Amino acid sequence: MCSALASYLRGQEEYERHRRRQIETQIVTRQRDLTAAARGAEEAAQSTAVHRAALTAAIRARLTRVAEEFDRLDTSYGGYGATLEFPVPPAPADPEQRWAWRVTPKWRRGEGQGFVPYNRRANTALMDEKAVKLVCAAAIASSGGGHLCLVLDELGRNLGKEHRREAVALFRRIGETYGITVIGALQDDMEPYAVDACGQYVKLRRSSDAMPYNEPPVVIGHDRHAGRVRALAAAVSR
Repeated sequence: MCSALASYLRGQEEYERHRRRQIETQIVTRQRDLTAAARGAEEAAQSTAVHRAALTAAIRARLTRVAEEFDRLDTSYGGYGATLEFPVPPAPADPEQRWAWRVTPKWRRGEGQGFVPYNRRANTALMDEKAVKLVCAAAIASSGGGHLCLVLDELGRNLGKEHRREAVALFRRIGETYGITVIGALQDDMEPYAVDACGQYVKLRRSSDAMPYNEPPVVIGHDRHAGRVRALAAAVSR
């Protein structure tokens, strides 16, 4: 019995020694893999930090340019100065989270006064006037030599006569200077201001409120050179 037990224990010892060698080999391999993974994670974190820093600088530079254009347009058209406030948000802890930036437009309501945020109580005409300037400032800041199209809805809804004239003059200015095409939904009483301010004007409207939406629109064209409208009428209709 002792001989049999000794033989069994010797076999068990050899088996356990073999298993220990396997475990030690696996530990060494996994430690090596863990070290490589930690090194890769550190390099990825450094690369992410560099990328985030570059992206932050680019966003800040673009928003700074928009703020400068916003201020320049506001002072050029009778305002007292405007700016944007955009604190850098903390980086998200989870890759699935959005890295949202909060931008707050501000402007002065009087000479020498401090900047007031857009959500401070004000009349709707003032809000629309600043919105027009801010949209134009953003378009100018985004024009890097390419062709942009600015789409507007309900332009001039709450603006007075003088501000309407300034708004369409501003849109014409950015169109001529920066090559930005402006497309907008206008009220009927806004049309004369747009015609006066623009050298070329094209209006699309429905033939009747009673007609289906898929009916072809009525096209109205205006150009300082009336012959151009007549020359293009057939092509546009076709």
